[in-house]
Amino acid sequence: MFDKKLETDLLIQNYWIKILICFRNETETLYMFWCNTRMLLFQCTCYNQKELRNKFK
Repeated sequence: MFDKKLETDLLIQNYWIKILICFRNETETLYMFWCNTRMLLFQCTCYNQKELRNKFK
């Protein structure tokens, strides 16, 4: 069951990152994000918190 979408906009390394909660259970929350680059390329992938931290540190 998908959680109600909560979103945050972050500006990271010249990318606009829109992060949504796309799934939540008792043990973890998965986040879905879109990257809108200057070339208007979009990505949509789910990550857990550890993966997000590794990706954007």
